[in-house]
Amino acid sequence: MELEDDVPVCLCGYAFKEDVLRRMTKWAKFFDYHKLNAKYSALYLIALILDVLAIVSLLGIVFGIVTSFRDASFLMIIFTVVSGILGYLILKAFAEIIILFIGIEENTSRNNNLLESILDSLRDRHPPTK
Repeated sequence: MELEDDVPVCLCGYAFKEDVLRRMTKWAKFFDYHKLNAKYSALYLIALILDVLAIVSLLGIVFGIVTSFRDASFLMIIFTVVSGILGYLILKAFAEIIILFIGIEENTSRNNNLLESILDSLRDRHPPTK
């Protein structure tokens, strides 16, 4: 494939539209959401792991309830449900905080670049007088 004017073009001549290449695989939306190839890919990966662990903690509730029914321990069922829900909330909150801070940084960088370009254009129009 060659790139012409930032549009991917196949050797057969077909010009791919925007985002078509990402939709070609079933995992594309997953990787696009977690931005595993982004500037802060390690932090995105940590957030992904925390998301998975949050889901595992919910599955732990089901496993704990099933094993507690066998022993007929009502207190153990309550403890399992409460600890599973708290574990889910804490892990999910940490994952979302990581994504939030990365988003704030990306937005700040974008605004900084925009302001620099505005200032550069103003300097070009009105050069400093000596």
